[in-house]
Amino acid sequence: MVIEWVNDPDNLMVKSYPQDPSGWTRSKGKPELNPIVEFSDYPNPVIEDMRLAKFQADGIAAQFNKDISIKDTAVLMVNHGILSGNEVFDPKINDTLTLNKNIKKALLENYPELSEENILGGWFGDMVINERVRPAPPAFTQMERTREMRGENLGYNILHDTDGDRPSAEWGYRYWEALDQLRKNNVKHIVVAFPQIMENSVLNLVEVPNQIGKEIGYKNWLYFNSLDFDTYPEYGHPFADYWGIWVSQSCASTVNANQTEECCFEMGGCSTSQAYPPTRQAKLDQRRDDLDPSLAYDVSEFGHLGYQAELGSADPNQPVQDQYKGTWSMWQVTEDHYAVAEFLADKVTDHIESTNVN
Repeated sequence: MVIEWVNDPDNLMVKSYPQDPSGWTRSKGKPELNPIVEFSDYPNPVIEDMRLAKFQADGIAAQFNKDISIKDTAVLMVNHGILSGNEVFDPKINDTLTLNKNIKKALLENYPELSEENILGGWFGDMVINERVRPAPPAFTQMERTREMRGENLGYNILHDTDGDRPSAEWGYRYWEALDQLRKNNVKHIVVAFPQIMENSVLNLVEVPNQIGKEIGYKNWLYFNSLDFDTYPEYGHPFADYWGIWVSQSCASTVNANQTEECCFEMGGCSTSQAYPPTRQAKLDQRRDDLDPSLAYDVSEFGHLGYQAELGSADPNQPVQDQYKGTWSMWQVTEDHYAVAEFLADKVTDHIESTNVN
């Protein structure tokens, strides 16, 4: 059986795949022989089609705040990366940039009042090398999650067949950096989109809202005062008490390191001796595992960005210091499934017809 990829009709990934060692996989490390092919020579008729961008642009526009002018509105496109090492054959980062740029183009055509500087891309956080660690089981790696990278590992974003090149300019931010830039730009409403998906999932319904909430707050979520109990039964909203709800809740006692007590996950601090943020529990020369409490962030009323605890207490009722003072919302995933199906069917038909001609 021959499998043909409608979004890779000229087989970029096959022609770009490492040839030595034979049967290369990521577990074998950097390949000895990696054919370098030019991404621009291999079109992707799916990702390049403006109809795909329009689905997302329309979903973004549907979540503008009607009480905020377009010129004071911003758009943040959040994206996943690839697995480390896959840049030798996988053009996902390049394709993502193509889609993001097309979405930006569609938005500016329909809403010229939008400011280009307020349409940004933001990647998830990535693993970082801890050179003090001696690789050992079970992970056999020096790579670990860090608080600075928001405890995340899905933001590896090296461009296809490059020596470590990453997206740059408006597409080169981590999502918290982009949010901070938009805060500094004094925007009054931010629409957050995750263009790599076309259907509702845990990503847009829970994960990304909590990631955004910990940075700029949950009380300025556009729908906080009109809760959605159909989507979020019992609670009416997607927000956890803290993000990183899977981490251990036990921290070493500040009095006796051989004993543990409950960690503090509140941005303003707790009544116990535990500090916020929680301190790293792993020794510096030991790999921090994914459950280390230091990786968790309080999902607070108005977020971490623009707030410094040493300058005073946070206010649960209003932003203080330089916290974000606007609103934000998630883009609307397209519900026109017929149009999406028609778009994809067109791509399959086009591919078959072009193959028959050739």
